[in-house]
Parts: sequence; structure tokens; C-alpha cells
Amino acid sequence: MLANSRPVLAGLLALILLVPVAGSAAQPVSAPETWPTDGWRTAKPEEQGIDPAALAAVDARVPLETPDLSALLVVRGGELVYERYYGGQEPEEPINTRSVTKSVTATLVGIALAEGALESLDQTVGELIPERIPDGAD
Repeated sequence: MLANSRPVLAGLLALILLVPVAGSAAQPVSAPETWPTDGWRTAKPEEQGIDPAALAAVDARVPLETPDLSALLVVRGGELVYERYYGGQEPEEPINTRSVTKSVTATLVGIALAEGALESLDQTVGELIPERIPDGAD
């Protein structure tokens, strides 16, 4: 993988998610009450404020800049707005995600701290969701 391609692609994805469709008013997006489910509801990108041309631009760059990428899915407002597989990957096949889960978890923890859902990094899971911890767990 090209050493500097990850930041470029990450930046493009961030722009896609933050830039509304030209001419539309930016509106906050929230997950519908039906999310999460066993599957994703789908929507057209523009229905969720995402420019389809920006997604096409990212799609064109993926094989050149991130040849090891297996899949790219974009979810906004609880709806799948973009799904593309690369390098022979099929939707039904499991993907070795390696360490990406740690990055996503760290990002979500940062968001939870910023929004006040977490008071500190010293809180335990048992303090956060005591009703989900079995009796006698240590």
C-alpha cells in the first residue's frame, strides 16, 4: 500500500460525509429508530446529503491509492448509501479487518468523551452499563 494514500483517502471520505449535496441545506443526520437491525436499510446518497459524484471520485481513486482495500461502505443516518467491493472481495465473504476495529473504537470513545456520554477514560464498562453485566462478574 502506498505510504501516504491512507490520509488522502481518509480525508476524501471525511469530506464526503461532511459536504452536503450542492444546493441542499445541511441538516443533522440521526439514526432512524429501526437501526441497528440484522441488515441495513438503503438510501440514495443524495437522500442523506452526500454528493454521489464525490463517492464516484473516491471509487475511482481506491484501486490506485489503496489497492489492499477490500470494501468501502458508507452509512449515514442509519442507512447504507454506498457499497463497493474491490480486488475480488464478495459481500458474503468475511474480511480480515486487522486493527481497524481499534481505530474505530478509539474514534467512538473520543466522540463519547466530547459529547459527555463518558465522564473519563477511567470509567469501567460495569459503571457504564451495569444492567448488561451478569451477576457475579468481576
